[in-house]
Amino acid sequence: MSLTDKQYLVGEQYRDDKNLKTRGSFHERFATNSYGLFPWLFDQFALPEPAQILEVGAGTGALWQLNMTRMSRSWQIILSDLSHGMLTSARQNLVGATQFSFATCDVQQLPFADAAFDAVVANFMLYHVPERPRAYAEICRVLKPRGRLYAATTGLRHIQELDALLQRFDTRLQRWSGSVNPFKLEEGEHELRAYFDAVSCTRYDDGLVVTEVAPLVGYVRSMDSAGLLVGDMLAAFEQYVAAEMAQTDVLHITKDFGLLIGEKSEVSGQESEVRRPGTLRQET
Repeated sequence: MSLTDKQYLVGEQYRDDKNLKTRGSFHERFATNSYGLFPWLFDQFALPEPAQILEVGAGTGALWQLNMTRMSRSWQIILSDLSHGMLTSARQNLVGATQFSFATCDVQQLPFADAAFDAVVANFMLYHVPERPRAYAEICRVLKPRGRLYAATTGLRHIQELDALLQRFDTRLQRWSGSVNPFKLEEGEHELRAYFDAVSCTRYDDGLVVTEVAPLVGYVRSMDSAGLLVGDMLAAFEQYVAAEMAQTDVLHITKDFGLLIGEKSEVSGQESEVRRPGTLRQET
């Protein structure tokens, strides 16, 4: 299943928050860096006051939920996603927070006015976009001059040890790894330079030390788009992971996370082929 298959993404992978919660719990439980990715991402923001902010592919709103006490009251934030299920979770997680509104939309055709936002956040989602140049053009269009895109993604080395384990077990198991991610840190920086006046990349220092079989199996199953890990194959995989782990008691897995920051030109000539806003379905 392709990482950009909209029907799969909306209808299965992100129909609700189950898979995201599984992966988030796995990273939180076994991460070597206790600071936390979302607080670190928030540290990288340089936003004015007041600020208009758009997050595309916002998922459950975890970035904001985990940094609620650090946000300026002058910020107004729209969380958008293709999935109604994700936005339902985000509304629940941010209930009572009046700074937020929610919109179901596609980053390839954003239903917002030109130069509407001081920042656009696109964390771990641009690898799901079929036509990234369209998304980049739309993001540039809705950003104010000198507005910034904050786009987190993974690098080439991300979870390479787990990829190797899966390949040894069954070559049909494909993870969302650095090798299959079409928007990696390494290529993403180059792509963004065609649309943004300045682009920088910074990495988050982290890793995984996995000490239990069940959470790792659950993590892999959360991305098993082909539905292979069921029945006898699931049992065999659990036994295989247990045998691998028995050799060293733990599995050390590389995490390669980072953030790309693109700053829009002060002159608005870069947003060529501007697409007019569509009909906005927005909920407050």
